[in-house]
Amino acid sequence: MDPSVYKELLEKVTPYIEKQNTLMRDAISPDERLSVTLRYLATGESYESLKFQSYISTASLSNIIIETCEALIKVLKDFISLPKSEEEWKTIASEFYELWNFPNCLGAVDGKHVNITKPPHSGAYYFNYKKTYSIVLMAIVNAKYQFIMVEAGANGRVSDGGVLGNTTFSAMYNDGKLKIPPPTKPPGFEKELPFVFVADDAFAQNEHFIKPYSQSGLTQHQQQYNYRLSRARRVVENAFGIISSRFRILLTTIHLSPEKASKIVLAICYLHNFLSTKSTESYLRMINDIGERSEPALMQIEKTKNRNSTTNAKEIRNSFCEYFNGVGSM
Repeated sequence: MDPSVYKELLEKVTPYIEKQNTLMRDAISPDERLSVTLRYLATGESYESLKFQSYISTASLSNIIIETCEALIKVLKDFISLPKSEEEWKTIASEFYELWNFPNCLGAVDGKHVNITKPPHSGAYYFNYKKTYSIVLMAIVNAKYQFIMVEAGANGRVSDGGVLGNTTFSAMYNDGKLKIPPPTKPPGFEKELPFVFVADDAFAQNEHFIKPYSQSGLTQHQQQYNYRLSRARRVVENAFGIISSRFRILLTTIHLSPEKASKIVLAICYLHNFLSTKSTESYLRMINDIGERSEPALMQIEKTKNRNSTTNAKEIRNSFCEYFNGVGSM
């Protein structure tokens, strides 16, 4: 990150990580604490390796890095938040329409596994379908590769979209507290379309969540719909690609408890939004580079076993299909 951005970040976290000097020794400075934490996140190096570069003991590093991640989450909490009004949702939808030619889209949803070592006495609780141990990062991303919702820590054994069902977002959605705008007509289209989140086969389809048609026996119109849906949905895949390219701890097996690993993953997501909004040259270059392609960086969650969709959900998908093959064609 640029020196000015690092200085701003340091000023934000200093009150939460600064320690007092004692008669026995001087405290490790906030600058050292933040820099070694960022290096750990960026490289995925072990504490044992970092101690030779930072001259900080392994025991101290284990405390410093988690404390600093907690501080980052606290001071950057405003950089990830769900829209609080219909107008804020419509702003996200207009960006999806302008950048990805997808009308009435409120965000792209996906989840990824982050590998961890098996927690003691946990049995198969964190054992996933790829036969590794993991926690799940669930996220919703806007059209600019920025997170608007993240939750981390669900056990890797939980497959499919059931992970989403245990999030605060899902609770707000089920209680009608998200303030999703009412359906509107896209330009030139005679039918009203609801505002939706785009997802893949790992999630159940309903009135506000749409996913692709099954790959078997697709018509040409359905193929066009699947392409357009994939084009809008890849922003979440690219967001995961960006954070795993910049914060390579995500590509390793994190040798910490699920609780501590969750704090590291969340701190990374908040840092991603902070850096992307600060328009730092190197970070924006990475966003542009990865934005040109879709590459799986983290392990995908397992597809849902539930293939049933309501009649209304299927009709909504068909209406979007009609739009993409009519006035909304490219």
